[in-house]
Amino acid sequence: MSKFFKSLIAVALVAALFIPLAWAQASNHSSSNTIVDVAVNDGRFTTLVTAVQAAGLVDALSSGTYTVFAPTDEAFAKLPAGTVESLLADPDALRDLLLYHAIPGDIGSDRAKTLTGNVTMANNQIAGLKVFQGDIYMNDDAKVIIPDVIASNGRIHVVDNVILPPWPKDGSDSGSSSGSATGSTSGSIVDIAINDGRFTTLVTAVQAAGLVDALSTGTYTVFAPTDEAFAKLPAGTVESLLADPDALRDLLLYHAIPGDIGSDRAKTLTGNVTMANNQIAGLKVFQGDIYMNDDAKVIIADIIATNGRIHVVDNVILPPWPQE
Repeated sequence: MSKFFKSLIAVALVAALFIPLAWAQASNHSSSNTIVDVAVNDGRFTTLVTAVQAAGLVDALSSGTYTVFAPTDEAFAKLPAGTVESLLADPDALRDLLLYHAIPGDIGSDRAKTLTGNVTMANNQIAGLKVFQGDIYMNDDAKVIIPDVIASNGRIHVVDNVILPPWPKDGSDSGSSSGSATGSTSGSIVDIAINDGRFTTLVTAVQAAGLVDALSTGTYTVFAPTDEAFAKLPAGTVESLLADPDALRDLLLYHAIPGDIGSDRAKTLTGNVTMANNQIAGLKVFQGDIYMNDDAKVIIADIIATNGRIHVVDNVILPPWPQE
């Protein structure tokens, strides 16, 4: 046998010995990359990691298979002062809240988008999973900002707010026409619009019209157009409105009803309704969905604020009504 073939056989034997060893080492490394490991090593989840440790959930989230909706440190920082400290002092309540951020099993974002509606979380409570403009939301407020961070025992979907029970939210079925919704920790109507990220044009308009105080203290139901809704207006419309604060204020108040009106009660008020600028708008229900002036559809209902609620609409509501 030639020296060349002897050398080739030697190389093959070495490979046979060391490649399986290297594969085993890589496999072992992957198996230790649990949900908890990912959270610890990431650096954006220090509050979550501290909470998981305090609640005694490290073993559960390292061995069982879960899909975890993981709030960032910034998400926890949005909670009212003292909330995190109170939870850390109450391990049972903390454990329950953390398990409300997990679903048993490994659910990718594509599959999650087919599960819209009520979902049962790991603490056996119901949460609401919705899809809006391609993004996943839990209980309306918690948006998945980074999906499908893979771990060896499931995956993480990063969310920008802590997911707070109950679902449906307190007051969403009560249809109360006055007073503030209860059980909300998300701030005023203006706070929610600012923090959400889908209402930058609306927020700019509210500020330009001098309505920040009114919509932060008075009790209102606001039909809030998204940025995409404003973008559907003819070119130059938004700029013209921003240059005319009186007309802008009038239009914005045409998107609000005094009082706190849940979607269930709104569906009983079909017909002409008086908006906050004292003009009439038309409220209709078609195939279970609420429409204002025929064109503006409520695409997300009952986002609860401390001074009312928001119903998100996909078009700007334009007077007059009935339409000319």
